[in-house]
Amino acid sequence: MRQTVKQKSLPLNRDKWVKLAQTAEAYARQKNAFLVKYGHVKYLHCLGAKRKLRDELVAAGFTSPLGLQARQWKLALDDALFTLERQWEAAVVEVKERLYRHGGLSDEEKHYE
Repeated sequence: MRQTVKQKSLPLNRDKWVKLAQTAEAYARQKNAFLVKYGHVKYLHCLGAKRKLRDELVAAGFTSPLGLQARQWKLALDDALFTLERQWEAAVVEVKERLYRHGGLSDEEKHYE
């Protein structure tokens, strides 16, 4: 049986709140940068190998231009790639639905190369 545990904290002081807001903004911007970079069709192969892409970035010495820690930009990368996977899956579903609504593909179209 699972139980939800709610963590409580004292109210954040102004400086800590500002730092938290800056980190959240940097994370969102880094994720957006990854979405823009890897959203192109030429990076489709990376979606199935997220860990490999991350390892390549680490090996290349990638550092976040927004000042995120390594674990934070890695989470942003994973989040962005997950988002892109869902977008491509939704696009495939949309294309399939449109094809079936219009009678599908002819035999000649199915074998088009």
